[in-house]
Amino acid sequence: MDSMRRRRVLQEAVRRSQATHERHYRDAARQLADQLQPVQRAAFEDDATQRVFQCSRRSGKTWLTKIELLHTALTKPDSHSVYINRSQAECRRIMWRGKAGLLAICKAHGVKPHINQTRMTLEFLNGSIIQLIGADDAEEIEKLRGASYDLVVVDESQKFPRLRHFWEDIVSPALGDTQGRIILAGTASTLFSGFFYEICKDASDVEGWSIHRWHYRDNQSLPHLVEYFEKLKKSNGWGDDHPTWLTEYENRWVSADNLRVYRFNDVPEDERYYDVHDPHTDGRAALPYWIDLHGTRQEYQWEYGLGVDLGWNPDPFAYTIWAFCQNYPVAFEIDSFKQVKLSSDDQAEIIQRLMQIYDFTVMVLDATGAGANIHAAWVARGIPIKKAEKTSGAYSPLSEELQILQWKERSLRSLRPEEDKGHSQNDCADASLYVWKEMYQWSWEPLQQAAQVGTSQYYDQFVEQWERIGLPTSPDELFDANPYDYYGSN
Repeated sequence: MDSMRRRRVLQEAVRRSQATHERHYRDAARQLADQLQPVQRAAFEDDATQRVFQCSRRSGKTWLTKIELLHTALTKPDSHSVYINRSQAECRRIMWRGKAGLLAICKAHGVKPHINQTRMTLEFLNGSIIQLIGADDAEEIEKLRGASYDLVVVDESQKFPRLRHFWEDIVSPALGDTQGRIILAGTASTLFSGFFYEICKDASDVEGWSIHRWHYRDNQSLPHLVEYFEKLKKSNGWGDDHPTWLTEYENRWVSADNLRVYRFNDVPEDERYYDVHDPHTDGRAALPYWIDLHGTRQEYQWEYGLGVDLGWNPDPFAYTIWAFCQNYPVAFEIDSFKQVKLSSDDQAEIIQRLMQIYDFTVMVLDATGAGANIHAAWVARGIPIKKAEKTSGAYSPLSEELQILQWKERSLRSLRPEEDKGHSQNDCADASLYVWKEMYQWSWEPLQQAAQVGTSQYYDQFVEQWERIGLPTSPDELFDANPYDYYGSN
């Protein structure tokens, strides 16, 4: 057989193999779609490029997102789909592993993609890719810039940090090339803020989103759930108006301030204070100042505190910087940061860079467990950070945590309530607490300044000073005295 004939035979073999795979993939995709229930199919067949799934617990929302990812990969060669959840651990637990995970579904339908267990990617013979990413890895999220995607699924969207920024600045431009789609899937919660809430609250306020809502009563594959959840409600002592019942099972947004760990109202980013030392303030508002009696701007003597929470993976390394002052009643968050997979040396270098910008009055580190060795190593390399005295327990990850963190409801009955980390991480919040007790804005004293001569305030201050130090000794001396001999400006 000559070389030309051999090449044609090989090309035909490849073509037939590809046709077989394509036919197999189409059959598998059809079988997967046939498993959808009516409410799921209505959402699946919606041709809107921006869809929202707001669902209760056990409604079949996650199963639908798996079908969406696999169907796109199997029917659209060379497609690139991305699934995002709160953390890598959540991606692995919910989407990757188990008898209903992506790996098991592929095996059940005879689809054999190339599997990368470490990076959690599936690469199919038609060139398609499914990629799983944890939202707690800010570096991986930022890496999504610049590429193009056919489908992006954000699960547990009500917990996703900076969802509006993620959609507008990272994902939206990346869907244009392929006319790709995005799905925001989540559950109603007690947090009345965030992009997911804005869309679900009133779709007319956020143009272009198609919203699908359903709950466990629509899950025909698990009809026993209705009776089971009613028994669960009774055993937990929940009424029909209980926040957990309404949000998790009835799929309704309700307020539950009694469960909040922190009483916290976020300040819009364009109204936040920024420190003058920060090179990235871009002219935004500096820290508060005061005006003296001559109309001259005067700066408070701001001091800076740094709180650090150590971590690796899945718990991130985190820090928070506060500005505080002896003469001002409020402390201001200047910066907060968290990231997974940073080594001890990486973390130390971050702290040393911060020390070049800020002259910290106090630096506090969580030195429990292995942190004791890291603390000793950091002190040895010239980082004067102290150990935290722990008791129980531009973008601001601290703000996100403080808004979302809730107590475990049952623990409120005990003397030591526990934070429910299923709603949010608490790394920046913990870093803040470590340094908070070392600051003294809570014992602030008003700033005093001398009044102008001849004003009533001038004589009030003079008499106050007279009573304090016992001068002058007679009325004549009072009128002859120079007040500034006795009273100076602070």
